[in-house]
Amino acid sequence: MWAGAVVKAFDQFAVGHGIDEEDVEQQIRDDFPWHQPHAPHPHLSTPEAWWAHVARLLTTCMKRLGFDNENSTELAQAARFRFIDPSSFRVFEDTRGTLEAVTANG
Repeated sequence: MWAGAVVKAFDQFAVGHGIDEEDVEQQIRDDFPWHQPHAPHPHLSTPEAWWAHVARLLTTCMKRLGFDNENSTELAQAARFRFIDPSSFRVFEDTRGTLEAVTANG
């Protein structure tokens, strides 16, 4: 999902970029905290800390893909908003019943 969000940001702000999700995945495959499950991450325990970390990670990804500092920061922010956009998600049919039951029970 992160790679898709990055590519969508590129599509909007860097038309004709020629970068695909696999290119992005190669750049971020070891950078997220879940890639190091053995290491504690208490420094990422607030939303602000988490998103600051993700912004640095995505900015670094953009730079690795050839964008300059200013564009990398802007593209990282755009990728974040693509990622959290509800239209980026879908409900799988096999989960619909469970989600409806949980919603009904508050």
